[in-house]
Amino acid sequence: MKASGATVGTTSFLEWRSRGISAILGSSADVMWHSQALGVDFELAHNPNSRAPIADFVIPAKKAWRAVLNETGGDLTGHILA
Repeated sequence: MKASGATVGTTSFLEWRSRGISAILGSSADVMWHSQALGVDFELAHNPNSRAPIADFVIPAKKAWRAVLNETGGDLTGHILA
């Protein structure tokens, strides 16, 4: 759920049309008011069905998220990279 209260879909990586997306990069930084260098909080969510997957260190992220899909849905794991 977004801060505005709007819901956000969580199954986009399961859709065929999303195979062209390798990963989603997220950040909670406020670019106008920050105490650390921008980018130190980057988190990368990999698309398990991507046609062109990328390695963890291609984009300098602090944490990477991976979903492993199986017959019951899947498991989501986060890995600290930095």
